[in-house]
Amino acid sequence: MYQQLMSKLQLQSMYQQLMSKLQLQSMYQQLMSRYQ
Repeated sequence: MYQQLMSKLQLQSMYQQLMSKLQLQSMYQQLMSRYQ
C-alpha cells in the first residue's frame, strides 16, 4: 500500500514536470513566432 502511494506520487510529479516543460515550450514558440 505504501509503495503504491509512493509510485503514484512519483508519477504525479513526473506528469507535472512534463506539463510545465510543455507550457514553457509553447510560451517560447509564441515568443519566437512573434519576432519572426
